[in-house]
Amino acid sequence: MNRSKFYYIAVILLAGFFFRLFLLKYRFVVGFDEVHYLRLGLAAAQNGFADLLHPYWPPAYPALIALFSQIISDG
Repeated sequence: MNRSKFYYIAVILLAGFFFRLFLLKYRFVVGFDEVHYLRLGLAAAQNGFADLLHPYWPPAYPALIALFSQIISDG
């Protein structure tokens, strides 16, 4: 991949990230999917990563939640 494509992709990803952060200011409700992802991620963080496997919900977001909940503490 040449440098111009890399920078183009990086700019798009950063713009999407900052747009998502901007939207967090105006969103006061947790949606339907987020609850399940949080529950799966926290269960995986507490009981091991075998809890990530669910027949309906994909494991990527809960895995990130479990990983970051181990890195970043609440208190």
